[in-house]
Amino acid sequence: MQGSGEVLLVGGDSLLAVLVRRVLNELEVGKALVRSASPTDALAYLKTREGGGSCLVLLALDSLPDDALELLRFLKSDARLKQVPVVVLAVSDCEENPGRWYESGAAAYIRRSTGVETLGGQLRTLVRYWRTSRLPRLEREDLEHPNCHSG
Repeated sequence: MQGSGEVLLVGGDSLLAVLVRRVLNELEVGKALVRSASPTDALAYLKTREGGGSCLVLLALDSLPDDALELLRFLKSDARLKQVPVVVLAVSDCEENPGRWYESGAAAYIRRSTGVETLGGQLRTLVRYWRTSRLPRLEREDLEHPNCHSG
């Protein structure tokens, strides 16, 4: 997660967005936070995003429709976007099966806390981990690559 780029938060409430932004600032990661209300909007954003830099996608399941898994599957089947790491954030009492998310290409599945302090700690751990990782850069010219899907 080094260098310029962004964290794309798909779904999630305002509190989650504030906490993610706070952690990014606190840890001086240098990443912009981009919010998307739905998987459809997130996909449109990723396909048309300007400039280079790395990207980390956070899927907040508690506020997303059933097509969140389809977004993950599409990203992992797209020649340009398949390297983008996707972290699934599920609420503690969520009955989701993590196995199907991993099978579809999720980089991580986290049962996030509903408590603000604990959630902040989870996000710090997540950001510290990804900060030490090298993420692929997405360049503008990749958008015009002939192997990209256009649907």
